[in-house]
Amino acid sequence: MNDELEQCVAFFRSKPQYKRIMQCIYKNFVSYGGPSGNVIIKDASAEECNAANGIITPKRPYSPPLLKFRLSDFERGLSNTRFGSVSLQQLTEAYFNTRIVGSKEKKLNREQLRQSFQENILLKSKGSISEKWFREMFSSQNYGYRSVMAEYKISPEKAETLMLYLKDALEISYESSLPVQLAVLSARITGNPHYFDKSNTAGRLLLQGMSCISGIMQTGASETEKEIYAAFNIEPDNISGAAAAVGVRLFDENHKEHPGYGYFADNGEVCLISVSGLSKIRYADCDRKTAYIVENPMVFSALSDIAAESNVCLICTFGQIKYSGLKLIDMLAKSGCRIFYSGDFDPEGLQIADKLISRNSCIIPWHMSVDDYISLEKSDTISEKRIKILESISNPILKKTAEAILSSGKSAYQELLIENLAKDIIKINPE
Repeated sequence: MNDELEQCVAFFRSKPQYKRIMQCIYKNFVSYGGPSGNVIIKDASAEECNAANGIITPKRPYSPPLLKFRLSDFERGLSNTRFGSVSLQQLTEAYFNTRIVGSKEKKLNREQLRQSFQENILLKSKGSISEKWFREMFSSQNYGYRSVMAEYKISPEKAETLMLYLKDALEISYESSLPVQLAVLSARITGNPHYFDKSNTAGRLLLQGMSCISGIMQTGASETEKEIYAAFNIEPDNISGAAAAVGVRLFDENHKEHPGYGYFADNGEVCLISVSGLSKIRYADCDRKTAYIVENPMVFSALSDIAAESNVCLICTFGQIKYSGLKLIDMLAKSGCRIFYSGDFDPEGLQIADKLISRNSCIIPWHMSVDDYISLEKSDTISEKRIKILESISNPILKKTAEAILSSGKSAYQELLIENLAKDIIKINPE
């Protein structure tokens, strides 16, 4: 800072009546990128009016409470003072000890950062199957561009993570010689089996990417989506809507087994059991008096063949248990079956398990202990609103797990326990 600028700053800082005037000048520089616009103070004091009139050229008769002048007049007046070689921008920057970045420069900086973000994504995806999609997305501003940039606006770092997760999902699924379940793929890459659900931004973007690469245009029809998933060997959840089961036997009021469900049980095949399907059913049983229940369809899909080979009953309730699932579980409990339930390590997962056990005390939590939770990689942070659900858990085992989740504030998912669940089914000795 040269002597004249230093003296100029000292003068303005020594006069309290210039404080609000300088604050307004600073705001104008930031907004316009230069000495443009008007300074307006609607509750100005007489001292502030006199101070402004002492600088501006041409002079104006100001009186409180309104003080209004053009910034260009203030700059012209400053050049006529003993600090004539000091520009208004120099004064303002030195007064506030900062560098003024105008709106135009900010816009240019944002554009440069956005361009850098895109170039970084293209560099990290170079040679991968996702590169075609990313290049087309950025050049045409299509195929999910708006969604990506909306995420970028919130957090560039999280947006980059999202893009790299998508890259990994496309590579793993496309190169796999066997079908990949969507939730298992999601859990493997992100630790969250629901990350690529099509109800989430990441899931919708994954579909956009697969559509761009495969050339199969999205129409909104479920069959088209299935075709897109199939092109990348991905199996989405397509059995939701009723309780799904392997190895369950259903009987009417005369204890006669239903022939249709009996066929599925005899052949170890999956059947869907709806409320209407249970209308004439009075009893339920299973061959080895052992039933395992999971809430997630992808976990069910991964375990169904193993359950069939072990000749045990496996049921999927699809999250919040519907009436068909509750009725089926009630009938199995009444028949004296051992029932083991496994769900997610999040507030809703523990709440479902707790309510189900309260309804049927014979049900045992299956790999839902504190040790199981601690052994898993943690996923997303649970919101305050959701985490309060954990305070209502009453089952002793689940209560300890709830306390551990309360302490960490993070969820974990049963997809990461598939190997342990499978071992229990094989030996029919759950922990």
